[in-house]
Amino acid sequence: METLYTQALGLSAPWRVVSLDFRPAEGVIAFQIDNTAKRLACPACGAADQPIHDRLPRTWRHLNFFQYQAVLQASVPRVACTVCEKTSQVEVPWAREGAGFTQTLEAFIPWGLPLVVVALCEQMPVLAVSQLLGVSDDRVHWGLPLVVWRVLDHYVTQARAREDYSAV
Repeated sequence: METLYTQALGLSAPWRVVSLDFRPAEGVIAFQIDNTAKRLACPACGAADQPIHDRLPRTWRHLNFFQYQAVLQASVPRVACTVCEKTSQVEVPWAREGAGFTQTLEAFIPWGLPLVVVALCEQMPVLAVSQLLGVSDDRVHWGLPLVVWRVLDHYVTQARAREDYSAV
């Protein structure tokens, strides 16, 4: 069963789903993801085959799985590099650094499903979008800062950086 969920989430080695916690009364499915590597490349300098210092628990909100809120939980490795002498957390393939949402959920909020979601973001208050997605618009939920405003701010900042006002 874990192999099916690993494939459904688009994970590849060394990442894999090792278990799931289905809590129907709470309306939640929590996927526990593990990184099976013993050594990894340094995220800071790229040096190969570096030892793992420790693993820190992290949580991300994912798109709903049927009518249930999906949460990804992982103990993310930190690499202790013998070359640059830094201890750095590796990036996870499902979320951008520092985000509390998966890339799939982030894509859904501002850009995904263009006709529907653009209408959501352009026409609906953030509170309504938050309620539709089942996430908080202004507080911590599931241990995550699930703030729709943060996601929107990220993409608006990216769009503004691409604008050219030199002819104005």
